[in-house]
Amino acid sequence: MPVRSGPAEGGAVVARQFRVDLTKAPPPPGTVVVRKASSPIVIDGVGDDQAWQAAPWSSDFPTAEGTREPVGRAQGKLSWDDQALYLLVHVEDSDVASPYRGHDDPLWKADCVEIFIDADANRRQYVELQVNPHNAQFDSYFASTRAQPGDTGFTANLQSQVRVVGTVDQSGDTDSGWDLELAIPWAAVKGGDPQMAVRLPPAPGDRFRLNVVRVDKRATDKHVTASSWNRITAADFHALDRMLTVVFAEGGP
Repeated sequence: MPVRSGPAEGGAVVARQFRVDLTKAPPPPGTVVVRKASSPIVIDGVGDDQAWQAAPWSSDFPTAEGTREPVGRAQGKLSWDDQALYLLVHVEDSDVASPYRGHDDPLWKADCVEIFIDADANRRQYVELQVNPHNAQFDSYFASTRAQPGDTGFTANLQSQVRVVGTVDQSGDTDSGWDLELAIPWAAVKGGDPQMAVRLPPAPGDRFRLNVVRVDKRATDKHVTASSWNRITAADFHALDRMLTVVFAEGGP
């Protein structure tokens, strides 16, 4: 029936209106608000800078579907400033080990941390960055999807440092784990496409898609196990459809 008098919208009587401030609503699942660092972050593997104190730890990384639990838990933090995107990861591991020490070695075959960044959130172009307990780095750019090989000629110019609590590659003792602190220059998130339509440094409210993966390799296992900030499957660590949505925000608690 048509509304003959009084306020109406879309053919319905407007009985009452409420004003809702969506900026104060919690982020939807799979979304992380990353606040701007209020002071410099020194890349030393310790993660004790004042700016890190304002950044909350993630929940424990959930285990990848289709693989067994890694040894120990992993958690991460993110921050940013006008120069870089920062990542801090804490890994618990009773046997920290990797045979790889060279740049662009296949770090993913042993203990390491990986970060995948789809800066323009188009679920196509993205970069893959890795660091292992020897502080060896791997960087690759995918111009389309994983269906095409990544370009390991791409160099991200990462600044990284690790801190191992224990001894790397010594199987006779018991380690506690290792920490990674990483600065990713903004130019690196564009990979091999300097014309990518993304604002750098980002402004508050801008969004990226990314994920952080912890890889664990037991000496007695043939295959690696993994956990990640946003859950993946063991069949695809890259999983563009399972990335977090990161929302950049001003500094603060």
